[in-house]
Amino acid sequence: MRDAIELTDFEFDTIIGILDAEQRLPQPVAMDLRMELPIGETAATGRLDHSINYADVQQWILTLAQQGRWRLLESLAEAAARLLLAEPAPCEARGRIGAVELRIRKPTILQGAVPGVAIRRESDWCDLREEPVAYGVVVGRLGETPVQGAWRVVLDPGARWTVPAGQSLLVLAGGGAVVEEGAGTRTIGHGDAIARAPGRSVTAGPTGLALLAVGSPARGEAG
Repeated sequence: MRDAIELTDFEFDTIIGILDAEQRLPQPVAMDLRMELPIGETAATGRLDHSINYADVQQWILTLAQQGRWRLLESLAEAAARLLLAEPAPCEARGRIGAVELRIRKPTILQGAVPGVAIRRESDWCDLREEPVAYGVVVGRLGETPVQGAWRVVLDPGARWTVPAGQSLLVLAGGGAVVEEGAGTRTIGHGDAIARAPGRSVTAGPTGLALLAVGSPARGEAG
């Protein structure tokens, strides 16, 4: 049996589904997640640089699910798998995950049965289709439909990016600053959430910046 980090019995409320009612009201979702990666070096050193913090993973999944308003469990599942399997950005101090097994269920939508989706994906499946959108700014596709999507945005140190109005952000790693119209400039760092709003830009600090962007399908531009 391969080493793995697990996150099981993970339950949260979110808007997801193809029915009109499902796009209006949050419903419970349950998830079990298994991430394969070696844990020997982490066990010996007591450091997570070669593993992954499950509290971070929980926050990433919540942001993907609750900000995405996905219509299908399948879309959410593959977006989550790509985020976890992607090669860590230069500013991320974590291990590379070799494979992901993920189950997502909607326990209250049917009577007498629980529908769900189960996938297994390995690292060689993960293609983010990364593209530069500004000097020092690269966007990789995690999942995208005509009406919603999720992307990983990586900024080199000092790079600046104008954030599309329809996207919410979560800082995956690194730090920098965000300028918000009417609110001035504030420092941002690991785990900070930035709500969707017009007139925002982010600038990476000296270590660079990695962001999870969720919302309408737009790439942003140079600041």
